[in-house]
Amino acid sequence: MISTGHQSVEIKWHLSPLLLCYELVLQNAWQLHKTYDEKPMDFLEFCQRVVCHYLETHGHPTEPGQRGRTSQKRNIDSHYDGMNHVIVKQGEQTRCAECHKKTNFRCEKSDIALHVKCSVEYHTE
Repeated sequence: MISTGHQSVEIKWHLSPLLLCYELVLQNAWQLHKTYDEKPMDFLEFCQRVVCHYLETHGHPTEPGQRGRTSQKRNIDSHYDGMNHVIVKQGEQTRCAECHKKTNFRCEKSDIALHVKCSVEYHTE
């Protein structure tokens, strides 16, 4: 059991070997980084960059108005397939995924808030 201030978290036994493997892979990657990079970073900065990379690549933040619930994982490849991206009117205003201004429209296939003019840019980048 790990104590985090006022609450305790129990770690399952099967997570320990997985965490050990993750730490070994991270340590080996850092050692390779130190060998081949002219100006290597320290281990903490290396770990932070790895975590940030995975969160940016695979993290899925909650949608506005859906506090506490995680959003469904979206197929990023479908954004660029150029097929059946129809812009429809939605009932409430949300932020455009491209320009971040408020909009009443969304892409029906991607289920992403977009202006009509931003749709082409968003689906081709």
